[in-house]
Amino acid sequence: MSEEILKIDPTSMLHPKIHEAYDRNKNTAISQNGIDVAADYSSEIKPNYAKQAIVTVDGATFLDNSTLHQEVFGPFSIVIQCESEKQLEEIILNMEGQLTGTVMAETNELSKYTKVIAALQDKVGRIIFNGVPTGVEVCPSMMHGGPFPASTDSRFTAIGVHAIKRWVRPFSYQDWPNELLPKALKDRNVLGINRYINGIQTKKDL
Repeated sequence: MSEEILKIDPTSMLHPKIHEAYDRNKNTAISQNGIDVAADYSSEIKPNYAKQAIVTVDGATFLDNSTLHQEVFGPFSIVIQCESEKQLEEIILNMEGQLTGTVMAETNELSKYTKVIAALQDKVGRIIFNGVPTGVEVCPSMMHGGPFPASTDSRFTAIGVHAIKRWVRPFSYQDWPNELLPKALKDRNVLGINRYINGIQTKKDL
């Protein structure tokens, strides 16, 4: 099954430095003791293209080697083979924070693995059921940051309303004549936009 990924043509990464980091981190992970390479693209590729790979490791080896806990940003997957539910929970608790976590299961299985799901919730900013982390949007319900405090810190949240704060500078007008205010702040909502007035979002005039 892992060899199916080799049928996919490699694609270009965003920047040469990102590609260099991917190759370096992937090779570091593959070189660790106890790693089995299930699939590794070996054909010639264009510059800045990333060769995909899948490796496997047993749960005990993963727990003992913190190098394997580090992110490899790119088309690289590590499959951790756990011997028990308890070991899976321990592995999740020892992982670094993640943007998202996916639970692949039948609905009736969720109640059987509440501890595993609770552990995953503490490690991610968004938990997904039988899906993949695509479809991001700047809206209040979207979260694409990691666990606390990244989930509400605009320096680390990449998508969602909190991320907007990366690109704005808070500025206020105090006791300013209404006729000299920017259109967005005038008493009359001439732009017809949503505004917060006394903590309530509204399009009404003042």
